[in-house]
Amino acid sequence: MPRVEGVSCLSTYRSGGASTSPFDSFNLGLHVGDIEASVIKNRLSLPCPKSIAWLNQTHSNTVVNAVDVINNDNLLNADACWTNQPNLVCGIMTADCLPVLLVDKQQKKIAAVHCGWRGLQQKIMTQTLLRMKSDPSHVQVWLGPAIGPCAFEVGVDVKNAFSSQYQDCFQGHSSLSKNKFFADVYQIATLELNSLGIHKSIYKNDECTYSNPERYFSYRRDGVTGRMASLIWLHN
Repeated sequence: MPRVEGVSCLSTYRSGGASTSPFDSFNLGLHVGDIEASVIKNRLSLPCPKSIAWLNQTHSNTVVNAVDVINNDNLLNADACWTNQPNLVCGIMTADCLPVLLVDKQQKKIAAVHCGWRGLQQKIMTQTLLRMKSDPSHVQVWLGPAIGPCAFEVGVDVKNAFSSQYQDCFQGHSSLSKNKFFADVYQIATLELNSLGIHKSIYKNDECTYSNPERYFSYRRDGVTGRMASLIWLHN
């Protein structure tokens, strides 16, 4: 994503950390069965402010203020968080789902969004911009590494959960059984952003997590695995 003054962001890979197989090695998820001390060591080595608003992600369209996350003793159930406070990191974890980072360049607001297909179907990015009270014309968006349309096989129930404007995001191929489709989460997300009036300020790292085992964790590929993080924060 092009640099925005006063904003930093990062997206992690799976290598360079303290975790051992099958979480090797830079796993940031405490909920996947990894040794807690290894995850904490990995989190502490992140090159960002230490106040990170980690969420208990539930594939919802729930959006919370990162200040409320930091001030709560328990993890909040949500799939997006936002802030206008400096040195407070909005973060989400993924291992196939689509990570999305948003910047309101005029109002200096940021957000991190976890987009599984359920969150996309529930318009989680729309909900995030509503909570941020942002004008879409001032918003810049980054779509991070996720499972690609070459690997994300879904059933007809998932396809039918989306309205007619999204049906081209689901493609059947001769290699698939009947009522199975390959879903393109990047296309789904882009269509939602377009519907909000965001067209030119969308940037992508559309590497397929499933197809790159050396670089990325993938729940669909491995089952028991670690989590990457996508993080964004404001400077003073």
